[in-house]
Amino acid sequence: MRRLRFLLATAALLAALPGRAGAAPDPGDLLVTYVARVCDSYDQVMANKARNNVQESLRDLGPDSNYARTETVGAAKEAAGTPLPPCRPLPGWTFSTGRGFTGRSPATRNLSTVSTPLRQDITTTASTPELDAAGNPTGRTLTGAVTVALTASERAAAQVGNLVAQGGTKADPLNGRADTYSFAALRCAQDAVNGDNVEYLSYPSGARHVFCYYYAVTPPSGAGTITVVKQVAPGSNGSGTFRFDGDISYADTNGDGVNDFTLTASSAKPASMDFIRAATGPNDPPWTFQEQIDPDSGWAPPGAPSCTAVDADGGPGRSALTTDSTGRAGVSLVGGEHVTCTYTNRRRPEGRCWRRRRSAAPAPSTSPSPRRRAPTSWSSAPSPPPPRASPSPSPPPPTRWPATTRSPRPSPPPTAPAAGTPPPRTATAPSCPSPPGPPPAPRRAAPGTPGTTCRPTARRTAC
Repeated sequence: MRRLRFLLATAALLAALPGRAGAAPDPGDLLVTYVARVCDSYDQVMANKARNNVQESLRDLGPDSNYARTETVGAAKEAAGTPLPPCRPLPGWTFSTGRGFTGRSPATRNLSTVSTPLRQDITTTASTPELDAAGNPTGRTLTGAVTVALTASERAAAQVGNLVAQGGTKADPLNGRADTYSFAALRCAQDAVNGDNVEYLSYPSGARHVFCYYYAVTPPSGAGTITVVKQVAPGSNGSGTFRFDGDISYADTNGDGVNDFTLTASSAKPASMDFIRAATGPNDPPWTFQEQIDPDSGWAPPGAPSCTAVDADGGPGRSALTTDSTGRAGVSLVGGEHVTCTYTNRRRPEGRCWRRRRSAAPAPSTSPSPRRRAPTSWSSAPSPPPPRASPSPSPPPPTRWPATTRSPRPSPPPTAPAAGTPPPRTATAPSCPSPPGPPPAPRRAAPGTPGTTCRPTARRTAC
């Protein structure tokens, strides 16, 4: 009698499993094992392949994904990335399937859900046999899991690439247990990319069985919203892409090792981004973010942002807000509140250097300074004509004087004037006639060039 019961149990198990590898599949042959886990903190949960702001957990997750780019979700990789313990099996957790998905909203606890539900009764049990990709038992057991076959409608959706799984039900993605659990991660089949509450169910070539892993965190965190707004001041031409560094973001868009996000805005079209984040407890640091401006971008730094907080009823919020002139903001978020921080940028004025640079002193000149015509004559008496050049050889080049000396350059040796010409003026410092009235401001030689100070006269004067 005992042997008969054993044979009947074995037959029932075999009937529930798919046929041997290579057998023609039918609607009952495509299987999914749903597994649920609960952890004590977000950093105990392995992240999905893409760390970005599609991720719907209230805090950033722990280790980076250990999956290759095209690798399918598997029990061994999940156990290595999010081990048990410290995480634990979560029996009694319900999954749903459907066609397509809808983005998160306050009505769905800010979690994504399926668009058209197909099934909402897939609930994990204490344990189930582990299967390989062909649907054959491996001899191991998975706790907090259940294996089910696709229904005809699910199979039809999978054949056109539109079958989606989610944690919870469409009406309540946390299965009515929001006071106990918060969403952390979901990974299914070949879709372990974004960290939202919906993942596509598809089968690799030749496979008849896939996994779907869900992770929750307890105790749950209260949640609030932080909105960062970027606007450009009127009169500032063109649009700009502005980067913000800070832990409010889960993404690292420029690969510098610091989480950040970007907003593209113009004076006619501001931009914004919402972040659903955990409320900060007494021992938690605030959420922070700061705009980063490239000095060569043509944009002036925005200064301190304007931040406000409102509670769920639209009244003044209690979230603690800090800002400074460098564009840094800190938000100690209260659950249920909405904080908005607005940054305004302007174009730098044309022709103005934003960052003054000290230029090197000019090198001392090796040639006489160019002569300039004086704009006004202060002499009432006519001046004698300038001396004519003498046919004598050219004078030797002037001596180079250090930039720090104020000694005059040596004059060339005098030459004999031609017959009938007035005597030439000496090469001493020029004497400027006094004007009949208050003289204008003295004109000086170019900086760094030795010379003397003179006042303008009606004739050209070498200074």
